[in-house]
This record gives sequence, structure tokens and C-alpha cells, in this order.
Amino acid sequence: MNLYLIITLLFFILSVAGLWGIFEKAGEKGWKVLIPFYNWYIWLRVIRKPLWWYIFLLVPFINVFVILLMIVEVLTSFKKYGLVDQALGVLFPFFYLPWLGFSPKEKYFDPDKQPPVKKTIVREWVDAIIFAVIAASIIRIFLIEAYTIPTSSMEKSLLVGDYLFVSKVSFGPKVPNTPI
Repeated sequence: MNLYLIITLLFFILSVAGLWGIFEKAGEKGWKVLIPFYNWYIWLRVIRKPLWWYIFLLVPFINVFVILLMIVEVLTSFKKYGLVDQALGVLFPFFYLPWLGFSPKEKYFDPDKQPPVKKTIVREWVDAIIFAVIAASIIRIFLIEAYTIPTSSMEKSLLVGDYLFVSKVSFGPKVPNTPI
């Protein structure tokens, strides 16, 4: 069996197990995490977000951002407001969610009953920069990328130095080539 498949299945099972525990701490039945699409509805109820968010979960590429945002909202339901906590939760949900769901020390707090948290100006900027980098990377990897024609090999149709956007949807994703 392929090692990548095993790791992916393990991460999936850990994430589902973590959400099971989180659902139960929030007063929902844990088994509801096993039902596709319905689990998103329950998750939105747990974090007290409106039902129209569900529409974004059905849109490819946008759903990635919405799920990351839903993970952050789960973390705030457990009073994890720090940048390190939220970064760990988003980068490693397959470890962080089970820890929240099954740790007896961690308690769920209804988001509607929590006071609003004031972020510092530095935190606001860090959040915005991180979001911009992630959004730009996902767009370049999966949707479109800008290119410049480097040589005269396409002289009859394109000139050297012409700019064009290439649809990644047509050709499949590829990690962008960067000098770093």
C-alpha cells in the first residue's frame, strides 16, 4: 500500500475523531461527523455561524478557506485566541482537533456567550499577511498563473515579452516555480 495513502487516511481519521469529540463537547451527537455534508451543517451550528456559509463549502477552492476559517472558529470556541494556537490548529488540525476533542482540560464555550476579543494592530497585520500569502499560493497553484513569453519560439502568434494568464484548471495543478 502506498505510504502517502496511509498517511492521508491516518490524518483523515484523526481529524474526524477530533471533530467527534468537539461535537460531543458542544452538545451534539458525535456520530453526526460521519455523515458527509450533514457534518458541515452541524459544524456550522457548533460554531454558531449562519447557514449561508454552507454555500461557500460547496464551491471548490473557496471551501478550503472556509474550512480553515471554521477551524479557527472552533479554536475560539475553546478560548484559543493566540496566534500560535490558531496557527497550530490550522496547520495541524489532525493533531490539534483530537487534542481539543478528547482532552479533559479543554472546555467548549458557546461562541454567542463569549465577549468579543480585541486583536492588536500587529495581530491584525499578521493575520492579513498570512491570509494573503495562502490565498495567492492557492490561486497560483490551482487556478491561474501569469507568464511572460521569454523567447521568440512562438513568434508567429506571440511576441517576446508578451504577458498571458494560463488556466491551471485546464492543465491541472503544479507547484509554482519560484527562485526561493
